[in-house]
Amino acid sequence: MLVVGVAYGSDVEPASAIMTRIAHANEHVLDEPPPVVTFDTFGDNALTLTLRAFVDSVDARVGTISALNRAINQAFADAGISIAFPQRDLHRAGRRPTPDLGRVAPHLPAQGSQRPLPVAGRQRR
Repeated sequence: MLVVGVAYGSDVEPASAIMTRIAHANEHVLDEPPPVVTFDTFGDNALTLTLRAFVDSVDARVGTISALNRAINQAFADAGISIAFPQRDLHRAGRRPTPDLGRVAPHLPAQGSQRPLPVAGRQRR
């Protein structure tokens, strides 16, 4: 079972068809029962597709999963289908005033001041 999240706005039909085609093309994926791709959910960050397929040997499972993932990644990139990743949009309800830099960082000159910044080390007389 491979779970792939595609970005919102993606057309799930071509994505599902690509995943099915790739599964059928893999030498270790069985024809019976046939591979199936389902559109499982509208996730927080993705439209979730799941590929279910049987492999011919338990020993081939890990390598087959890796090969399917690589092939799906490349085919999606070629087709312009984006694999989703977590994103957060932040919206501020209100604005706070900008803090007074003189209070936050007293070693900095006040805004608009022409006073030079202090230099570390010995001061000349």
